[in-house]
Amino acid sequence: MGSKKFGSLYESILDKSPDTAKRLKEMAKSKPMQPKTHRVADAKEEKKAVAPSEPLPEAQGRGMIPGLPEEFKQEESAAQRKDTNSEKPAAARQAAGKQTPITPKLPTARAKAYPKRTPVARKPSPQINLRKQKAILKNRNVRFFDNIQENACQFVRDGNSQSLDIFAGFDFGTSSTKIVVRIPNWPSSPGFAVPFGDLAHSSLEYLLPTRLAIRKDGQCFLQAEKGASIFTDIKVGLMREHPENIESVSGPPRSVSAETVAAAYVALALRYVRCWFLANKHDIFGGFRLNWHWSLGLPAAIKDKFNRREVFERVGKAAWVASRRPGPITAAGVGEAIEDVKASRFSEDDMPVFELLPEVIAEVMGYARSKSRTEGLHLLIDVGASTLDICSFNLHSKDGEDHFPILTADIGSLGAKNLHEKRIEGVQRSAQKWPRRFMNDDPVAAIPESCEDYAPSKETIRSEIGDMEKAFKAECQKLLGQTITALLTRRYPRPSRWSGALPVFICGGAGAMQIYQSVVDDIGRQLEKTRSSSQGITRKSLPKPEFLDAGIDGDTYHRLAVAWGLSHGSFNIGEYDCPSEIEDIVPPVRKAESQYIGKEQV
Repeated sequence: MGSKKFGSLYESILDKSPDTAKRLKEMAKSKPMQPKTHRVADAKEEKKAVAPSEPLPEAQGRGMIPGLPEEFKQEESAAQRKDTNSEKPAAARQAAGKQTPITPKLPTARAKAYPKRTPVARKPSPQINLRKQKAILKNRNVRFFDNIQENACQFVRDGNSQSLDIFAGFDFGTSSTKIVVRIPNWPSSPGFAVPFGDLAHSSLEYLLPTRLAIRKDGQCFLQAEKGASIFTDIKVGLMREHPENIESVSGPPRSVSAETVAAAYVALALRYVRCWFLANKHDIFGGFRLNWHWSLGLPAAIKDKFNRREVFERVGKAAWVASRRPGPITAAGVGEAIEDVKASRFSEDDMPVFELLPEVIAEVMGYARSKSRTEGLHLLIDVGASTLDICSFNLHSKDGEDHFPILTADIGSLGAKNLHEKRIEGVQRSAQKWPRRFMNDDPVAAIPESCEDYAPSKETIRSEIGDMEKAFKAECQKLLGQTITALLTRRYPRPSRWSGALPVFICGGAGAMQIYQSVVDDIGRQLEKTRSSSQGITRKSLPKPEFLDAGIDGDTYHRLAVAWGLSHGSFNIGEYDCPSEIEDIVPPVRKAESQYIGKEQV
């Protein structure tokens, strides 16, 4: 009986699933099925209903939206199955994979009171899908990669997976953040520079702008968006003697704790890095349980100050705690994480190995292990957006390990952004001073006829800008000269060590600017004048490591040098001493000087 009613469909179901065929046969015996007639138009409509929905004009289909949560996919597919399967006969639903028999619902009181209406076939409204997709795009930073939970830190694995150490070097810069993930126990110990996709700066995919957007509801994002308060100078806010609130630079005015802003930014960056690794390195490392380690870089001048180092350590730990908790990153949630870290209300098992390392040592670590390495005194000048870091160190081997005593560490607000602001100030001064030349002591002086006379000439503007730039350069020379003087007098005064040329690294995003290059040249000429054995300075470059996976050349590597060094951790980076741990060297008193009797002794 069943075969006569269902034909070849019934026979194919009987071959594949006898239980389903048995239920179909029982249904056919209990209630005769009415033959269904189809018009050509109805057949086309039914075929169209079961076909995948057409791509939407904005997102070109649900599958093309980056970061589409899986629950949205399941919700929509279930709704589509409900709409498309409602007009199919029971047998077709069974054939489509519905193994559970359909139980008819008993009529309820409401069903008796209201007559059953004829169902009207409706297509899924594309506007609903569009609204959902817009909501997903609006919350794009909640989940960075498809099918990767926002707070995930492990591959999907069984309980027998072996563990694998993974080191993340986090170069927290004033203008941008760079991160390298390294696998030390893998053959060749490869390191992967993390590309930030749409979040990256347009100049280089490995630069994540140091910027945080906070919505009115407190939710935090890495990308600026309309209606959100935008915060920059995040690292600078932490480097102050007493970090307090920082103000938004655009969007609705908002004042937030410097620690909260920094921890929220770092938490989002940590989420991105972990999800990127899980999404892109599954084929290689998917069978392992990951033991995360991560290092945060600090200027040597900050590393040597306990109170500020404590702030950075608290921010780093709170960022990890907040990044591992489910849900979006919010200002309130990050504040709670900071308080939990202060009170040690977190599981030590959930906290990875976390370290604060001096940026100067991390930056030259690759150089110390390269063929171009030379031992002795070195000078490193890192030109950032907001700061100018100048450090000196004595590279040598000690018990088979690299040793980096940091002799001096100075930092000043003399970065490229500060230079830019000084130049703007020069333009403003020229605009203010020029019209005032008409207002002199002569009360009968004629007022200019044309409004064009009130605009300063290009020569006047350039002159004012030049004066401001000259003063800015003098401040840079003073900071660098302060380092050289300290080395010559008390930190490294041995004359034999100053023969030849002093190796100098000029790094950072703005290190190639002519004004900073000229500051170094001037110091080199002064050294030649003050020390007869000195040959000035010699510029050194940071060689790109062989096993760093990054689409950059050797000239651009200096942007990732700190992150690469930090990805080695303190165990593999070598030994270092901070300036406070190194005593001054008292220069030997010459015999002629000891016998000299000054007038103050008469």
